[in-house]
Amino acid sequence: MSKITNCKRCNLSYHRKQVVIGSGNKQANILVVGEAPGLIEDKTGKGFVGIAGMHKELGIRILLKEEGLLHDCYFANVVKCKPPSNREPKNNEISKCFPILLKQIDLLKPRIIILAGSIPAQVFGLKQITTSRGKIYNWVRGEITYKLCPIYHPIYVIRNNSNVELVNKYIKDIKQIKKLWQKL
Repeated sequence: MSKITNCKRCNLSYHRKQVVIGSGNKQANILVVGEAPGLIEDKTGKGFVGIAGMHKELGIRILLKEEGLLHDCYFANVVKCKPPSNREPKNNEISKCFPILLKQIDLLKPRIIILAGSIPAQVFGLKQITTSRGKIYNWVRGEITYKLCPIYHPIYVIRNNSNVELVNKYIKDIKQIKKLWQKL
């Protein structure tokens, strides 16, 4: 753990307050993966506690709570440190952090992995989020098959909340995840 909290694998270590490893139920059946911590996550050390997680209508934590799933979730990111100016993580930063995420998956063994946005979807080998969202993919690691559920990133939906079709697709995807979770 101290190796991760003191990580200096890439230049993101110079811009963070702390490494945001993840937060939530460590026996969760659902792992929610974002791209990187934001400002509030960097301050608190918890994933998805900023606008993407807590927006009153479209935050992922709020929607998962409304669907009765929040208690069975763990939240993490592809990269563990906040990029400067909230930019997308670079490929070299992703390649340094992805092994940590894989280790988290190995330890947590979630049944469902929600990929929130294009970066997490691409890291797991999926195509554009616009064509991959709304579908469920099998991802095998070792002897375990995980269900990958790509969704639009909550921030993208929040920023474009006047696009009713986009919001409806996002909410539909969360409801589809609930149905998948109910079959576990």
